[in-house]
Parts: sequence; C-alpha cells; structure tokens
Amino acid sequence: MKILALVACPNSTIENISTDGIRNMHAILGQDKELLFCEYSTIEIHRDGELSITCLGKPIEKPDYFWPILGSTDGFIVENMLQNAGIESVLDLKELQTARSKIATYQRFAQHGIRVPDTIVFFKDSDKQTLVNRFGYPFVVKPDIGFGGEGVELIHNEQELQKESPYAFAYFVLNDKRDRLYQRIDARIDEMLLEGLVAEVEKLKEKGCHRGMERKMKKPESN
Repeated sequence: MKILALVACPNSTIENISTDGIRNMHAILGQDKELLFCEYSTIEIHRDGELSITCLGKPIEKPDYFWPILGSTDGFIVENMLQNAGIESVLDLKELQTARSKIATYQRFAQHGIRVPDTIVFFKDSDKQTLVNRFGYPFVVKPDIGFGGEGVELIHNEQELQKESPYAFAYFVLNDKRDRLYQRIDARIDEMLLEGLVAEVEKLKEKGCHRGMERKMKKPESN
C-alpha cells in the first residue's frame, strides 16, 4: 500500500527541504511514506482526468491513499485533486476540517454542551465597532487558522483594534468576564515561566532572533 503524505513548508527553502525536511518528516511519518512538499510540487491534469505528480523535480507514482496536512489549509487544492482522481484520504476529511478551524471547533464544543466564551466571527472588512458594542474592552482576537499563539491579540483600546493584521480572511473574538479573562492570562504566563520560557527566549536571542522577526516574515506583500 502506497501512502502519499502531504507536507506544507511555506517558510522553508528548497535546500532545507531536500536535506533536513525529508529526514525529519520520515522520522515523524515513517520511512514507508512518499512525501509531497506542496510548495515544491507540480500536478498535471491529463485529458482523461488522471494526474502526473512531481515533487522536487522527481515524478511520484499514483498512491493508493494520501495523508492530509493536519494543521494547515495549504493542502486543500491538492487534497481535492487527489480525491477527484480516486485517491482516498487515510483520515476523515470532514472531521479534519473541524480540527483545522478554531471557529468550527468552538461551534462543535458549544453544540455538545461544552462551555466556550462568547464568540463572534468577523472578517477583514467587517465593522470592528460591532465588537466593541457587543463586548467592550478587553477582548481576544484570533485568526481561524493557526497554532502556537500566532496572530492572537488581546485588544485593550481603539488603537489596538484598528491595527492592521498580517492575517486575512476569518477571525473570531472571545470574551469572558474581565477579571476571569486576566486571571486566565496570568495563569498561562505562570505556567509558561515554570516550563522554562525565559531560558528558551534567551537561547533564541543568542541565535539572533528578535522581536517582530516572525511577523515581518509572514506579512503578505501588497499588490
């Protein structure tokens, strides 16, 4: 059985992928998996609907199944193409779509009686004043897709609310009682400090990392 594992690598170079990327992904997924690095691949659609897949300049034989990208939507197009060619996912894609989306996850929690903060979904050009009218300050803004705290903002005032974000499409807002909100933030900070946050930051600084480095790299270019 041949399984094609889709991999998203938006911030990597072809040199990194060709060396550490392949080795690391095989260590995670197993040596028996064929790897498809989406950003370094081409897929040709033939007149009969069949596909020719190339990755890093090398052809890939048609797999029996594919392993979707777990934490990103970068593979949606590739996943749809593979399914349309009769190649099935090893995971339930409907459930995976819920897991990928924080909005869908919160909705699923609420539907099953799990308490979640009051939530509003809004988009890049939505009227942000609606959020203030509904919640007042402070409130938390998150992008729908992402992990590790990327794009999460605690909004205290009008200036922070109007600040341009490098993230596009869907956002959502969480709110809770103000005292409880700050208590949860303080508790999370204490937990991170106990887990060695300060030492980890010092190591990153020694390697040349600095404030704003990630945001600058991910900010989309204007047309």
